[in-house]
Amino acid sequence: MVQAKAETIQAVARSKGLLQIEPGGRSVIPPAPAHKRSASRATAERIVRGGMNRLTGRGVIVAIIDSGIDFRHPDFITLDEKGRPVSRILQFWDTTSPNSTKGIGQPSPFTYPGGASIGTIYTQAELTADLRAEKSRIGVTDANGHGTSCASVAAGNGRGESRGRYTGVAP
Repeated sequence: MVQAKAETIQAVARSKGLLQIEPGGRSVIPPAPAHKRSASRATAERIVRGGMNRLTGRGVIVAIIDSGIDFRHPDFITLDEKGRPVSRILQFWDTTSPNSTKGIGQPSPFTYPGGASIGTIYTQAELTADLRAEKSRIGVTDANGHGTSCASVAAGNGRGESRGRYTGVAP
């Protein structure tokens, strides 16, 4: 159970788009099901490769809350009709970057108690422009690679190191 202050719960409850909140609840995690061990590089399940019941992940928007993302990773880039890179990331909130103060991206709508913006929000157009630029203006946003790895599992298109062999669940 997670303890939260009343003002924190009230702030979350006022969030735009929130469908339901149940403060004071308790969660019980059931034991993991017994299963046989299998190789970690086994053939992907049918749902990952071809969809299941017409569900393929097309049109799905995936949100990843993690250590950041390497938006330059090939799994998050497609090419336009002229062969130029296009970011697959619709919006990226980098909570570690003050770039909005340098005219890159927009400041987050959330601020620290002193009034400073909590990071920078980049649009798909801004990320695409940085991919095409001679010199990048957006710095490294996932120093340890964990967020990039998680995002690849969820939505990577397979253009990375595996050359299409490993794609995400909703590529």
